[in-house]
Amino acid sequence: MMVDIKLYGQQTSTYEYVKLMLQRHIGSSGIILNIEEVNDWESIVRDKVQSLPMVLVNGEESIDYSQSANIHSFINNVTLKVLRAENYGQVDKIVVPTDFSDTATNALVYAKGLNGKLEGIIQLVHVYKPGTQIDTGSESKRQEMFDNYLLKINQSWAHSSDGMLPIDGDFRTGFVVEELEEICAQGVANQQLIVIGSTGASGALKRIFGSVSTEIARSIKNPIVVVPPHATYQGIRTIVYALNNLADDRKVLPKVLDFCERMSADLRLVHVSNEQSYPIEELKSETLSHQPTMSVSYDTISGSNIASSLDDYASRHTADLITVVPQSKGIFQDLLRQSVTKDMVIGSSTPLLILHP
Repeated sequence: MMVDIKLYGQQTSTYEYVKLMLQRHIGSSGIILNIEEVNDWESIVRDKVQSLPMVLVNGEESIDYSQSANIHSFINNVTLKVLRAENYGQVDKIVVPTDFSDTATNALVYAKGLNGKLEGIIQLVHVYKPGTQIDTGSESKRQEMFDNYLLKINQSWAHSSDGMLPIDGDFRTGFVVEELEEICAQGVANQQLIVIGSTGASGALKRIFGSVSTEIARSIKNPIVVVPPHATYQGIRTIVYALNNLADDRKVLPKVLDFCERMSADLRLVHVSNEQSYPIEELKSETLSHQPTMSVSYDTISGSNIASSLDDYASRHTADLITVVPQSKGIFQDLLRQSVTKDMVIGSSTPLLILHP
């Protein structure tokens, strides 16, 4: 993967800063950036450059400084052009659907925290559904609202997020479910994470996905993080994984261990016993073979309500994340039943990570 760019400008401190930041941002994606520097006035005039600095991407798309609000915005615009040219390269992508609500904004802030460890790129997505949703105006006005929101977020985070890639934006018209599926289909599944806010039955998960919430979680094979409204990212130090089906757990465990390693987190494997046994000893040796140095504990607890028992267990052990598998019918159906109450994990303060085998 290689992208050619021409960087027009005089070798001032601003010019050198632009070059440095582009190399830093693009370097983390695995994309080779071939920079041709054009500093002589004869070439600048000949190529009809309107303002400096200016960048030409792959000999086609030009971005000049006059099109940007400030130097940080200019660098962000160029960075995103290059990343899109190669489908973001090898960088992880965190997809965050938004409806501009406080719940969605909280999920975006949480995603930013996760990205501090994952070192990927956040893609903010808004899907406009004409004719059926309460709106403040036409599609063009909604597009303008989204663009302004995205610009404000990038500007406010520019100085507080050293080295973080700018947030990319994707405005679409259609149905949220189908559009998210299309976005996920465009990339590598294990390099994309969906982060969405939830306030229980009336929250973003229910409002955006409606009555097909379980269908979405099953059909989109990417990992999904559901963020409660008051959850704040304080680092991921302890992850609880809910054991339920040995065949599924064996497939998912390597993903869980990899995520724990990237988060520098301890792992607690727990089975909620409802008169059903689980061969937890069989899983111990397999876990050790994957990550022999990781801190992993194994517990079996009793409880007739799986979600309530997991929530209590997570609270006792100050867990930062609870992980479940959709195909594990008992857990998943219990977690996502429509009459969400305070004893259910989705209504608790602990974020939920949904992984597929």
